[in-house]
Amino acid sequence: MSKENGHVKNGNSQFELSLTKLAKLKKKRSAFASRKRALLLNENGGQGVKESLDKKIKLLDKWIKTLEPTKPKPITKRARKKVKKILQKVMPASRANKKRMLANAL
Repeated sequence: MSKENGHVKNGNSQFELSLTKLAKLKKKRSAFASRKRALLLNENGGQGVKESLDKKIKLLDKWIKTLEPTKPKPITKRARKKVKKILQKVMPASRANKKRMLANAL
């Protein structure tokens, strides 16, 4: 299952799940979460209802996680600096070597 520009592809185009579906799932999850919060504030709320809401929220989280398009995180300036410092400590080398090592480390 490959993920490309917001769509999850599974070989056949029928399984293309758009970001709107993901948004709907997130909305549903937040609705369940707010209901659970309301139940927790209400002391005499049913325990069974709380448990079923927990299950639903957990399941929705799982679905959202699988559907969300995974983006590679951009390499930050801070991360670059950290890598540079580590490389300097480990192996002070020529400028060209440092650049190559930095590129390989990131």
